[in-house]
Amino acid sequence: MKYSLDLDEALGDDVRRIAAGRLTEAAGLLRKQPDGRDKAIHDARRHVKQCRSLYRLVASGAKDFHKAENRRLGDIGRRLSALRDATALIEATQFLKREISSKSNGMLMDRLAKRLDQRRESITGQTDAVADVLASARHDLLEAAKAADDLSLPHSGRKSATCLARGWETTGRKAREALEDCASGHEEAFHDLRKRTQDRWMHAALLNDLWPTALRAIQHQGKALSDMLGHAQDLAILLDAVSGPGELVSDAVESEAIREAVLTQQAKLHDECRDLGAILFGKSKPRDGRMIVKLLELR
Repeated sequence: MKYSLDLDEALGDDVRRIAAGRLTEAAGLLRKQPDGRDKAIHDARRHVKQCRSLYRLVASGAKDFHKAENRRLGDIGRRLSALRDATALIEATQFLKREISSKSNGMLMDRLAKRLDQRRESITGQTDAVADVLASARHDLLEAAKAADDLSLPHSGRKSATCLARGWETTGRKAREALEDCASGHEEAFHDLRKRTQDRWMHAALLNDLWPTALRAIQHQGKALSDMLGHAQDLAILLDAVSGPGELVSDAVESEAIREAVLTQQAKLHDECRDLGAILFGKSKPRDGRMIVKLLELR
């Protein structure tokens, strides 16, 4: 199903259609797992994120609905993340191996990846526990899909346009606030920036038909920044994992080598993310909302 609003249709009808479709498809992926469990969880999480972003775009027109469903979908996402993070840590070691191309670092990351794979198997090998998590997520996804029918949005073209413009402006404002906070170097600020960046490129996809050339460029810029921020976030999770108790590192020397590799790449990524964020959101001002309203009025 296309992740784009049909701007010639009533806003409420189209949002309900997209939301129910994404959530139902996510539940189906978790049940059928056509390309394996890890891929099913990854794709289901993506559908949940797309639905949350869709709801944020129209949040000003249905505040109570958005608050309730954002909470529900956030809880589903966190449950699935616990299963996904074990795989993300292995991918983080592969990223570090590519970025630091020394023989010693390659051997270090290979050893760490092997231990992380064993850790993942011990977590996901608890078949009954994983099955319970996926079953509860499927149930809640289907309930959320049903709840989409309860969403009520403005009917008039003018009010619908204002609703969409406010959603776009809110994302830009929150992104600029997160970008300012990133100057502190705190990982939470970069995490917030990633969430708003994901919203930006997803909102651009949803509104693509308004101005395809410009909005596709925003999608590409936003996706690139989101991926970069995702690498930084995975490195932060990896650092926490190797810093805690367990058997992921053999000694203090190995621990310090991993820590140095992570922090070096994190610093590089953070600098690049701040630069790209300034490009993507620096020109994002309230006037963007007025432009959206005008473009919708011209249809």
